[in-house]
This record gives sequence, C-alpha cells and structure tokens, in this order.
Amino acid sequence: MINATWRKRLSVWRNRFYLYPSPEPLSHTWVFWLATGVVAFLALLFSAYFIFYLTGRHDAFLTNAEDLGIMDQAIWNTVHGQLLHQTICNIVHDTNCYSLDGISRFAIHFEPIL
Repeated sequence: MINATWRKRLSVWRNRFYLYPSPEPLSHTWVFWLATGVVAFLALLFSAYFIFYLTGRHDAFLTNAEDLGIMDQAIWNTVHGQLLHQTICNIVHDTNCYSLDGISRFAIHFEPIL
C-alpha cells in the first residue's frame, strides 16, 4: 500500500519534469554516417586551422619567455620530475619571483587546463 502511494507521487513529479516526449532515435542509414563524417571532418579541420594559425602567430611575433615559454618550461619540468616548476621571471619588477631557484606554477596561477 505504501509502495503504491509513493510510486504514484513519484510518477506525478516525474511527469512534471518531462514536458516533451523523448525523441525517436535516428536510424543508422547512409545519411547518418555522412552527417557524422562531415561533422568530424569539420571539427578536425577547425582544430588544424587554429593550430597552424596560432603557431604562425607565435612564430611571427616572436613570443618567447613571458608568453608561451613559461608554459613550455613548466610542462618540460613536469615531464622531468619537478611538478610545474618554472624559473622564468624578471627579478627586478616581477613580484612572483621568490628566489633564483624558481617557483611552482601553482604558486602564481591556478591553471587546471595546463
């Protein structure tokens, strides 16, 4: 008796949340595979374009230590046993330089995507 009552109450609330019926699954015809292939190709083309575009900008503007060099050194040091360690900083006016031995990247910025 109690189970039936709760089941009825839950079904009422469940129906309030589902305003639209679930869509019909798309059949796996040649149109489906063509559309999937086109979307995958465009995603790869988009990625390749921006990889080459941004690498070209990096080379053209000669962005070095203060731009991508910091990230490059942090990743290189991580691969070689020091977790996100960096030594690139300007001791004269950079407040993030605590010593000449360097500092962890997490002490300056929190960058989970790195």
